[in-house]
Amino acid sequence: PGCVQPVADGVRRRSRQTPEPEIGRQRWVMMSIGADITLISGVDLALAGANLLPESQIRTLSTKAAIDPQVTECLIPEWVADELGLDFLETRMTEIKGRWLQSKIYRYVRVQFKNRQAIADAYVIPDQTKVVIGRSLMLAMDVLLDANYGLVVNPESPDVARIVMT
Repeated sequence: PGCVQPVADGVRRRSRQTPEPEIGRQRWVMMSIGADITLISGVDLALAGANLLPESQIRTLSTKAAIDPQVTECLIPEWVADELGLDFLETRMTEIKGRWLQSKIYRYVRVQFKNRQAIADAYVIPDQTKVVIGRSLMLAMDVLLDANYGLVVNPESPDVARIVMT
């Protein structure tokens, strides 16, 4: 998170309130963190909620996801969107790590990790091969990255997710 500030020459520049992670080993360690999650079709959840689909037919997928707090959203491969029967919403140009890519947005997927869950749109970008959980889902589920244990439920609120709205 940063803020845009005017400077003397009239050009707005983004200033960072928190430093970027270092490139090299620290970055590699961050990308190597994975977590076992379950993805659930939001389409099927809605149909089941309206009594139009038996709960036993809700499509789910258990997988190992990469955890990357530099990514803001949930990224999935196209085959995951197909397997879960997610609804295509729109196409957008999306900046990912300095590159602009055309991404497809699918609505919506429930992500479960241990006793936490969150609902999010899923972004499919070209050549995406794995599920990536970004910081918006981490915040929504109130989970943290631990250097020794990987993704963990926030120990300050182990039973119920706490969400900060400011």
